[in-house]
Amino acid sequence: MTAPASTAPATASARAAVLPTAATGRVRQSLLLPVLLALFFGSGVSGLIYELVWLRHLTLVFGVTVYAVSTVLSAFMGGLALGGFLASRVADRIARPLRAYGVLEIGIGLSALLTPPAFGLLQEVYRGLYPALPHDLTSLSLVRFILACVILLVPTTLMGATLPIVVRSTLSRRASLGTNLSLLYASNTAGGITGAYLAGFILIGSIGVRATTVTAAAINVAVGIAAIALDWWLAQDDGAAEARPSAAAEKHSQVAQSIPSGALRWLLVAFFLSGFASLGYQVIWTRILAIFFEATTYAFTVILCTFLLGIAAGSYLISPVINRRVNWLFVAAILEWAIGFTALVSIAVIARMPQIVETLRVMPLLEHAVSGEQRLTAVMCFLTIIPTTLILGAAFPIIMKLYAGAQAGVAAQDDGTEGVAGESADGGEGSVVGRRLGRAYAANVCGSIAGSWVSGFVLIPIIGTHTSIILLAGANVLIGLGLLRYALADARLPRFARPRTLVPAGLVLAAGAIALTPDMYAAVFARFGDRVLWYEEGLEQTVTVLQGPQVRRMYLNGWHQANDTPAMVGFHSLIGHLPMLVQPTGSGAASGERRVLVVGLGGGATAGAASVYERAQLTVVELSPSVVRGARLFSHVNHNVVDAPNVRVFTDDGRNYLLLASDKYDVIMADAIRPHAAGSAALYSLEYYQLAKAALAEDGVMVQWIDNQIPEAQYRILLRTFLEAFPYITAWADGGLFIASHRPYQIDRAALRDRVEGAARATLAADGIGSVDSVLGLFTATDAELRAWVGPGAIITDDHPYNEFFRSLPSEKTPPNLSGFKRDSSQVAR
Repeated sequence: MTAPASTAPATASARAAVLPTAATGRVRQSLLLPVLLALFFGSGVSGLIYELVWLRHLTLVFGVTVYAVSTVLSAFMGGLALGGFLASRVADRIARPLRAYGVLEIGIGLSALLTPPAFGLLQEVYRGLYPALPHDLTSLSLVRFILACVILLVPTTLMGATLPIVVRSTLSRRASLGTNLSLLYASNTAGGITGAYLAGFILIGSIGVRATTVTAAAINVAVGIAAIALDWWLAQDDGAAEARPSAAAEKHSQVAQSIPSGALRWLLVAFFLSGFASLGYQVIWTRILAIFFEATTYAFTVILCTFLLGIAAGSYLISPVINRRVNWLFVAAILEWAIGFTALVSIAVIARMPQIVETLRVMPLLEHAVSGEQRLTAVMCFLTIIPTTLILGAAFPIIMKLYAGAQAGVAAQDDGTEGVAGESADGGEGSVVGRRLGRAYAANVCGSIAGSWVSGFVLIPIIGTHTSIILLAGANVLIGLGLLRYALADARLPRFARPRTLVPAGLVLAAGAIALTPDMYAAVFARFGDRVLWYEEGLEQTVTVLQGPQVRRMYLNGWHQANDTPAMVGFHSLIGHLPMLVQPTGSGAASGERRVLVVGLGGGATAGAASVYERAQLTVVELSPSVVRGARLFSHVNHNVVDAPNVRVFTDDGRNYLLLASDKYDVIMADAIRPHAAGSAALYSLEYYQLAKAALAEDGVMVQWIDNQIPEAQYRILLRTFLEAFPYITAWADGGLFIASHRPYQIDRAALRDRVEGAARATLAADGIGSVDSVLGLFTATDAELRAWVGPGAIITDDHPYNEFFRSLPSEKTPPNLSGFKRDSSQVAR
């Protein structure tokens, strides 16, 4: 291209001065996108770290019920949507969007640094407000949403504003929208994968939640400073860079697709429905896959990383071809259909997962892929999730380019479509790229919020995961049909290829596909070899009861929770019996009712054992209503505890109940909760034990189970934490059970005899502890012996959830050696 005559250099010396400057400017411009990709990658790293750590903080305040978690996620994603919408109003008017992006990143980092102390203050505020609040679900959810927004609104709004502005900054020199958008989206999502992995596998376990937040904030500030510096560097030759548009910009201006204005509105609807379906798939796949492996934090991190991996890869793979001159509306329609099809295929994959895994085990080159727990989890996630998410990742930048980069108008284009004159997507005057990017991003995030709520609260509990996937696949097919209407609006098609023929044919094929999808749950639980007596896909988890020839078992997702064998029932019953027997005979225990709090119901044997004692009044707090219903199928071994007249069952988070309740209890106990389970740190931390201690009556006791078969380093940390919270603790049942109290005390043998021979006599005899000697024979160690044995060291706190992130601990596998304890019951009984 030649410069206009009116601006041509007047002299040779002037021309010689401009050419090196222009060349330097073009070199600097060529570095813009690679540097921005690195910066946006860093932004993605910090964004996923924030999502994980903020969710941990807020669930400690509001609880881990699905209502509380969904409310927190809605506040987080609502801030992102608001940021995208606000950015859409100003992005096209910002003269230097790259500098604005840098300021946003610094703002995110600085505001994130304030969140840890803010969460501590929030707990006290919520605790103070709770007694005055209406205790219905709607009111509590609204209050939780408002309080979460107070803390999260600023950083999440700034986060949501980054995408429209950073994409807009790459177009200020008329660069290619499609390629830049797909690469930036892929880079940011890849950063999210890295952030999720770092937080889930390394940072939280190694340096703690607070330090992990600071690390993410430091990344944001560094990205912001780098972006501002890059803007300043590019501005040095801004005039020369504007002198000639790049070849990519010229190519983009030639291929920008014009589409009907009605299609623009449908594309916005498509963004909402795509967000709805994609988050729905994630929620449902997570619920289903949890049946196949232990529900640890690492397993759920692998699921999240796999989901993001597919999206990032799909967005990256489409970038080399996204600027080709094709009918992208038609391509987008086909991709939406492909999303629905692969989602249906995932049902068949899940149903045949046991056979697929066994096939991989015997293949010479692939047997190692399924040899370990984490590798097996990754393989199952890859086979189930990747096909659909690859297409989701490719479809997002295509639809975004169509919506944000299309020219609108009524003038006919050379490809026969229509457009609206007066709007340009190339970064020049009248540009609407920033506005449309922000609007589309907000619609997509709002769809994601709706998808997570509807999937968790409506679809899974009412129609189940199997039918929910089919319904979401239908939503993708609907999106494709809408896009196809505009893609082929002016094309001359044979009769068989017209929409009025394709739609009924598609419905028939869909019905056939649905009919052919296997019964997923029957196939999944067939691997256990027993008949499915009952199952329920509840709000919190899937609860399944299997009936074998001699044994009835309960599973929570894929984790064995209870059975009716004498050994299992006896063990869980002992957790209920022991504190009821050895509690001091003070005023609260000697006369009047004995108030008992049970955290977690499970199969009900623990609560059932406690319920048979005289004057016992139980409050059972169970997270999942499905577990409560499932426990009724174990009434033959749990004393029909769910319907017992002296038992009240509340559906709530146990720790949150302790945080907000003002009652005092004579006995606090908990069903056996695996220390490695995701979220279990909330019930093994120092803060939890302090809440329990505050809820104990003066002569009350708390019983705590600690698995004495786990590695010794983990056992010591769990025990050390319990010892840190209470001034007096004794060990029982070979170091598996511990009794804590406010002060040292001696067990009164006469009172113990009265309890053994009281109302619980028959039950105690059946469980093998029908005498005073058999009870005291369970004694293992005194408080002094325990404190000397554990020694100084780390403890579990909300900031350092070591038990949940156990990979950060020494890798030894030897269980604790407790043979040095004297086991002399005369030291605790008189």
